[in-house]
Amino acid sequence: GKVLFSEEFLSGCSKHLRPGGVTAIQGESPFAYPEASLSIYSNLQSAFKYIRPYLAYIPSYPSGMWQFFIASDTRFKYLIDSVLPESRDGCRYYNKDVHNGAFALPEFVRKMYSGNQMNH
Repeated sequence: GKVLFSEEFLSGCSKHLRPGGVTAIQGESPFAYPEASLSIYSNLQSAFKYIRPYLAYIPSYPSGMWQFFIASDTRFKYLIDSVLPESRDGCRYYNKDVHNGAFALPEFVRKMYSGNQMNH
């Protein structure tokens, strides 16, 4: 699976997006695997102008805390601040607060990226 996080692969993803396109990839656990998370972030920086980490809690994954990244060459602030309906058909978990809360990072995750500009 390492190839999926390589600079070459991520650059290919960037080139295949339409203008304004956004990709999302998993980024390991910042708690259990901080070095891997930082490596993925670094490789994303070589391929995309805007990158933003977010979290989800998945009980079956190591530590339960799992990180993802959205990346684009176009500003994607609308994804973070988007207004989603309070209830979504078929969703028992996901809602506006869960969506927006995913981008609220614990202090240790923020500090992981303090030397890197987190783009909005």
